[in-house]
Amino acid sequence: MIIDNGGDEKVSFLIDEISPKDLSYNLFDNGFFRVHTGYRSYGKIYYITLHANTRLGGNSEPITIPIEITKNPELAPSFIRTNLVIPIYSGQSLIHDFVANQDIVPVYEQIHYSVPFANATHPSWMKIENNKLMIDEVPKNCDSLYTINLTLTNEPGGSRQTELSLMCSK
Repeated sequence: MIIDNGGDEKVSFLIDEISPKDLSYNLFDNGFFRVHTGYRSYGKIYYITLHANTRLGGNSEPITIPIEITKNPELAPSFIRTNLVIPIYSGQSLIHDFVANQDIVPVYEQIHYSVPFANATHPSWMKIENNKLMIDEVPKNCDSLYTINLTLTNEPGGSRQTELSLMCSK
């Protein structure tokens, strides 16, 4: 509610604060404002505090409105090569660094991502830490092909489930 004893009908909206502060905007005379977002804004919730006033001194209490910038599925991480196959060797160890090998787009330096297992059904001798697939020792009796499910996740794009194949040689 605007308290304006002068009866001025021309109302302006003023933005008092936007948080987090990494969102930029332009105000227009007609009461509209345009928000400028980059890919780092996707998936975040911003809080805009504003109030209304008139030229004759009318004023309202500030209100805070949450605005969510939806995730952009086009920015969800994915493997560069479909059907990625990593060779593993019976009795040997493996550390496969998805970041260093640049297996995933968008690249980590541009948009950070994480690579956890998609579910609990993966061989117990495999683990993932810091975006690295690690195997202390490939079993001596390994099968010819293992398929594991991963969830590739980043902030602006969300999550994408994918498969990774490991080809075992003796």
